[in-house]
Amino acid sequence: MSQDPPKTIPCPICGNRAEKRYKPFCSDRCRMRDLAHWIGADEPYVIPGPSLVPEGIELGEEERALLAEAMAESRLAGDNVIRADFRTGKILDGDDS
Repeated sequence: MSQDPPKTIPCPICGNRAEKRYKPFCSDRCRMRDLAHWIGADEPYVIPGPSLVPEGIELGEEERALLAEAMAESRLAGDNVIRADFRTGKILDGDDS
């Protein structure tokens, strides 16, 4: 009876074969690159939040204006995603004032 060889899994960062020691990555370098994306790299990973307005709710003109003003003041993206550099604690959207 022959056994199938273990399935090789590619590293999600570079595509090389994942090593058991660093699984699912191939090396400590790729593991750290992935971590950097979660904590504020140049191209951070983002997880979208829930909609600011529940489905089925129609906003009037005044409510839309208030929501737009609140979003501008809070510097939230229109898709309700906050992009931040967790090392510095700064929000990446909007101006850097």
